Amino acid sequence: MKKLSIIVSLLFVINTLSSQTAKSTGTVQPMVDKHASGKKIPTTVMKRFQSDYPGEQPTWALDGTNYRATFVDGSKMFGHAVAYDKNGNVLYREERLAKDAYPSGVSNYHNEKYPNDIYEVWVSESTDKAGKKRYYSNHNLETLWFDENGNYVTTAKLRN
Repeated sequence: MKKLSIIVSLLFVINTLSSQTAKSTGTVQPMVDKHASGKKIPTTVMKRFQSDYPGEQPTWALDGTNYRATFVDGSKMFGHAVAYDKNGNVLYREERLAKDAYPSGVSNYHNEKYPNDIYEVWVSESTDKAGKKRYYSNHNLETLWFDENGNYVTTAKLRN
């Protein structure tokens, strides 16, 4: 079970660092407590994260000018990501979903197009005016996007 948890965690980190998001403004660059220029993550961002996810230990990355935290939920062992602007406002949240916790159209698409592949489905919720859920999964070097009803929308190439 411990090996499975480590593998799931590793896949999560790889997935989140390579995934595309609706609000992504550039290449995601890993960081620990500081971003590449040596400037610390703003206190407002750290406090907001700690308020939103008490007890979680994130890995921070710079996503354009925004701050992206990724972590594995200790209770479910599923990956999460959240991005904040410099003032601590949430820009988007992403969460890996359990099988059948997403619309059946996503499963139907995968079963038809890639019947032998194993896949993970994530939900991306932005806090923009529409605030609609979008689902995605990665296949090879592409991200498959689905609308809030599970209908296939588009495929996007993963960035290097």
